[in-house]
This record gives sequence, structure tokens and C-alpha cells, in this order.
Amino acid sequence: MTRPSGRTLLLLCAGSLLGLGAGKARPAPEPLVVGTWRDAGTLAMRLKWRPGSRPAALDVAPLPEGLQIRLRPVPTRWAPGPRETGDPLLPVVATATSDQGLIVGVPWPYAMPFEAKEDKDGLTVVLRKVFDKVATRSLSPGITLVEEERGRDEGRQRTFVLLAEPGAAHLRLLNRQGTRLESTGTLARRHAPLAAVNGGFFSPRDGIALGLVQQDNRIVSGPIHARSALHLAGNRSTVARASVQPWVLLPGGESAEVDQVNVLPAAADGLSLFRAPWNTRSGTRGDDDSVELAVSQDGIVLGVGQRDMGLPPGGWILHARGVRAAWLASRAKRGAVLNLHEPTTEFWGMGGDALGAGPELVRDGQVQVGQDERFRPDIMRGRHARTAAGFGKDGSIILLATGQDRPGDLGMTLDETAATLVRWGARQGLNLDGGTSTTLWTPNGTLVGQRPERPVANAVGLFAGGYGQFREVIEGTAP
Repeated sequence: MTRPSGRTLLLLCAGSLLGLGAGKARPAPEPLVVGTWRDAGTLAMRLKWRPGSRPAALDVAPLPEGLQIRLRPVPTRWAPGPRETGDPLLPVVATATSDQGLIVGVPWPYAMPFEAKEDKDGLTVVLRKVFDKVATRSLSPGITLVEEERGRDEGRQRTFVLLAEPGAAHLRLLNRQGTRLESTGTLARRHAPLAAVNGGFFSPRDGIALGLVQQDNRIVSGPIHARSALHLAGNRSTVARASVQPWVLLPGGESAEVDQVNVLPAAADGLSLFRAPWNTRSGTRGDDDSVELAVSQDGIVLGVGQRDMGLPPGGWILHARGVRAAWLASRAKRGAVLNLHEPTTEFWGMGGDALGAGPELVRDGQVQVGQDERFRPDIMRGRHARTAAGFGKDGSIILLATGQDRPGDLGMTLDETAATLVRWGARQGLNLDGGTSTTLWTPNGTLVGQRPERPVANAVGLFAGGYGQFREVIEGTAP
């Protein structure tokens, strides 16, 4: 066999990887030679025989997890078995004999296009590892689910993209009940969206949401480092660096800015706010430099302590440490009236839900991955399973999930994720929690995600109909 310069010829002579039982060898005019070589994006395989000694039967067929070539009769002096190809994605060509003849196969982790061409000296099969395939289906009028498969030399990127035309759908925050983590599927089944993806970051150890969580203009978890957040408000949804820190107006007109919401205090002189869906108690471990106020729904201070006070029904708890503890204790006695202010409407310009995550991926229709939001390197670098959300110029919605839950899946870098959002029309885009949290749920099953699904702190649901219709329903004004 004449082979291209610089390529490696492999002679196969060991046991089978295809699980085929050995059968009786049948005589053939000439021994068969199998060779492979690889170039960027392809793996080629050559089966050679001498002129006039072509096998009586020759068949090339794809399998769900490989390519199979079947020849009859089996050549003489043939020792079936596997051989390494030197290719990281398709490392083995396997051969075996059976009562159906000689089987030559390449196991692979997912379907790949191939070309087979026979000539007088043999058969050449070229597997195309680099390819692009797109399939679409409608979930509802104006809402399309796109499955995009992009083969690469080292693996594939399998990405699902949800596209909603302006006014065809709206996004809602799907928050958990209480402090227990729940899977995206569990959250979605409770609210019945058309589809849902996982939401923001959280601590798997104690279940605390890490970043802004705002529901119905109420902050249930404060922002971290002013990271980027989604504001979910129909065709006025946006991505922005969130600055919605709540503050408390004290008797006498003084005010105090809250440092953390539903996060155990860390700063030496910090002020923390606890409210539902936090636990029934604050869970703080105060000392002599701490003060804690239990406040009713009407803002009346019901009790003063130092640590772990019970959360009043509908009310909240303030916990101060260090210098701020003494300052607060001298101004907010039992029976005092405090006013809690949450500048959500002032910041966003209207009501709605908001979810902090990050970093920002797309700004003004261009890839622009935020480098100043203080995320760990393992989030910022490398290919991982990713979840992201974006908005088009006209108010369209783009949700994206790419996994690493199947053999051969590469995941994406943040730049690749951003570029995919832009390709599907995003003018703004934000990275959500990824890795093992990445999930895309539909009523027909989970399309991307670990099995079983990883419990998360929240999710984002895609609902049919415009946001205005949704607001009318929850405010009781719908016909």
C-alpha cells in the first residue's frame, strides 16, 4: 500500500474491542493489510488487497457508537485484535472475526460524518472529526429549541440554545422553598415553565446563595463585589453590574447600609440582614462585640440580643459586629421603629426579579468577558460545562447550556460561550453557574446535566407569553 508521507501504517494483530465472538476463519486469496493515519480534523483508515482479490462481500455502515466495515470471507493468516491509532479522540481500530466474516471497526463517543471510497487496491474510509450540525424544533409559537453539535479535533461541543422572539416568552426566577437546595427539575416542575436552566452561584456546604437574588422587588440575597446580574422584566430585561444594597433608616434620621443579606457575617464591623427564606433563626455566633435586633414586619424592634435570635414571622433580623454593634445598640432600643429600604426599583427603573452571577459575557453585541468581577481562576479559565443567558436588541431571549455529561464532550471557554450568544443574536449576555450545576430541563426530560441532577439554589424558567401578561396575573388584574 502506498501511504502519504509522514503518516503511520498500523498492522492489527491483537484481541477485539467490539465484543464480537471469534468464528472460524475462511480462506481468502491474500492477507489483508489495515492501516490508519490522521490529519487535523480527520482519521483515515485503509484496507488494502491485491488486484483481483477483493473480498466477495464488503459493507460499510455507521453504528450508534462507531463505524463498522464487514468483509467476507475472512483472510487467511489473520489475527484479529485492536491497535492504537495515536489519535486522542479515536484511539483504537478494532478487528474481530465472526460467522458474518471479518469485522473492522472504530469505536467513537458520538456520531461523526464519514466518507468511504473503494478502488482496485482497497478501501479508504475518512472520518470527519470537524463538523457542524444544527437541528431545531418548536416548543411554542415564537420559541425554538436549537441543538448545535460542533465537532472538533479533540472532541465535540454539544450545545442547546433556547430562542424566544420578542413578546413570545418571559423569564422568571425560580427560587427554592426555604434554605434546602433543590434540582433545576424540581424547581421547574413546581412552576411548570416551557424550559428552565440552572441559576446563580451558591455554597454547596451550607446552601447559601452567592450573589444577588431579588424576587418581587425584595432582596433575599445581597450582591457580591457588585458583580453582573440579570434583571428579568420582559422586553426591558437587561444585564448590569448590580448596585442594590439595602439600607435601614433609624430613629432620629440616621441610616445604616446593610453589608450582607442572608449570609453569615464575616466583616469585623459589618451589618447583616436575615429574612425569609433564611432559617427560623439567624444562626449567628456573636460575642461581646455583637448586637442583634429582631424586627417585626412593621419595622418594630421586638427584641435585642447578641446572637442566634429567632426570625419573627414576616420580619427580619439585623446583626451588627464591632464598632457598628455599639453604634446600633445605642440607637435602636426595644420598641423603636426601623424602616428597611431596598433600592431595587430605583436601580433597575422598574420592578421584577434579578439574579446575580457573572462574569458579563456580551456587551453591545460584542464578546466582552468581564475580567474585574473577582471570580476564581477555575471559573474564568478553561473549558467547562456552561450555562448562560442573553437578550437581543429587540427584547428577544437566548438561553444556552453546553455540557460535559457525555463521552467526548468538551464544554466551552467563556469566550466561546460569549461568541455563541452573539452568533444567536445577543446584545447582552451573562454567565450563570456552570460545571456540574449546568442543567437544561424541559417537560420531556433533561437535555443537559448530570444524572441525577445536582441540587442548586435557584433556576431561571422560560414561560410562554409576554411579561406584561405575567404581571397582570400576579397582580390580580388579568381578565
